[in-house]
Amino acid sequence: MNDVVNHPKHYTAHPSGIECIQITEHMGFNLGNAVKYIWRCDLKKDAIEDLKKAVWYIEREIQMREKMNHGGARPGSGRKPANFDEKRVVSLKNQGLTYQQIADRFGVSVHAIIWFFKKNRKNAA
Repeated sequence: MNDVVNHPKHYTAHPSGIECIQITEHMGFNLGNAVKYIWRCDLKKDAIEDLKKAVWYIEREIQMREKMNHGGARPGSGRKPANFDEKRVVSLKNQGLTYQQIADRFGVSVHAIIWFFKKNRKNAA
């Protein structure tokens, strides 16, 4: 039986036998969505539409990385945007700003800010 909520067929019918989410949950939002659309493109009626959606997310990811201004490196690479002041990030969090508000101030993704706090738990408290 096809469980359209928890395990839709267009996510579970891949020849690998694994679900798309098992891969994409380890990725950032844009890349995860791009993979999702590529993953299921041949399992739905309109492959071209899904491939165009994947391209849209990839282009969005490229724009975000260019905006981060550090050679396209993702959080976790050890490289930071030029304007990323770690002490200021911690200070803003201590002032009660949300991760999204901090990300907006630095022109980075909220994912980058969350990654920073996970990586620096003892220093960022």
